[in-house]
Amino acid sequence: MNSKKISNHALFKQALMSMCLLFVFGFSEANEIAERCDRLAGRGVDWDDIEVASALVACKDAVREQPKIARLQSQYGRALHKSGNYEEALKWYRLAAAQGYSGGRNNLALMYYYGEGVAQDYREAVKWFRLPQTPCEYGAFCCEHRVSRPRGL
Repeated sequence: MNSKKISNHALFKQALMSMCLLFVFGFSEANEIAERCDRLAGRGVDWDDIEVASALVACKDAVREQPKIARLQSQYGRALHKSGNYEEALKWYRLAAAQGYSGGRNNLALMYYYGEGVAQDYREAVKWFRLPQTPCEYGAFCCEHRVSRPRGL
């Protein structure tokens, strides 16, 4: 973790997310790897606080262990995005967005909005921002939507 302070709200969100993930997925080595990716590149981590080198390793390991989890795909995309690897970030955001994951959709929209790795296209950004959010991205029980604030244009 870098020298910047993380707000109590962000720490609370990270702790709550960790507890939810443990409840949903149980304890396992794969979940520990995923939880590390969550801590380093998840929604509760401010963009400026992402430690690129650590997040890239953790999230790459996480998607290798759990390749179909949209949350991890989006977070790996976020680490790649922060590193400036826009082409790869777009790939991972698109994979997450294709599963209906709101984090992937929002980050894909931001790339279109700012023209990062794609031609700047406000209409395409608005399209991705306005897609309906899925009620639950983990199945019957969903913690993330209870601790995340909605983002939009």
